[in-house]
Order: sequence, then C-alpha cells, then structure tokens
Amino acid sequence: MIGAIMAKRKARASFECLNRRDIEGFLADWAEDAHMIHPGDVPGISGEMEGKEAAREWLQKFLDRFPGIAFSLTSVCVENIFAFGGTNMVIAEWDIVLNGHQGQEWRNRGITVSSVRKGKVMQVRNYIFDAEVHRQAWGAA
Repeated sequence: MIGAIMAKRKARASFECLNRRDIEGFLADWAEDAHMIHPGDVPGISGEMEGKEAAREWLQKFLDRFPGIAFSLTSVCVENIFAFGGTNMVIAEWDIVLNGHQGQEWRNRGITVSSVRKGKVMQVRNYIFDAEVHRQAWGAA
C-alpha cells in the first residue's frame, strides 16, 4: 500500500513539474533508455522517442510551443498497490489548458500510462481524447 501512495505522489509531482516548466524535475525518475510514445499525426511531435534525451527534446518543443500550460490530474491509478520500488504501472488521467503565443487557448483531456521498473520510468504512453484539438494546438489542423 505504501508503494501505491508513493507512486501516486510521484505522478502528481511530475505533472506539477510540467506546470512549473521544470523539465529536469519531470525527467528525474526516468531511465536513460526510457521510451515515450505520443499520439497523433503531427509532424515532429507525434511518434516514438527513444531515450531520456529524446524525451527532453520533445518536452522542450512542448514548452516552447505553449507559454501557458496547466495540467490538472483527475485520477491516478496504480496497478500493483504493494510494489515498493519494483515493477509497476501508473495511470494518470488529466485535463490540460494550453495557451499559445497569440493568446489562443486549447482544452483537452488525456491519459498517461507509465511503466516503472526498479523505481525508474521505462516507458510512457500518452493518449489524447480530442485529436482535433491536439492538431489545432500544434498548428497541424
């Protein structure tokens, strides 16, 4: 049970790092060979990122694109409530408000599924609920 509480706290803290635009804080628990998958068909944004450095570059693009970012977690679930520093899956459901450089605002919802091994994030898969809003926000609509 303590493992689940700690995993939920880390997930919430990670999204708070994004809200503060703290890439290094967000990536602090990622393995060097972590794998990130971001949905959609937006060139340069959607697809698979191999390694922590590729995730860092993607996050920098994200922060550069949106001067205003506000994640609100609505739910955090942990697959194995007894895992303490072991293998686990953490699922975070979130709402997001993004602001563009010209004052635009986009709202969306999504889920992030993180696979953790020995306390390190190994894989992150993002799922976006409204693909059209996602495309518009990234200028691909």
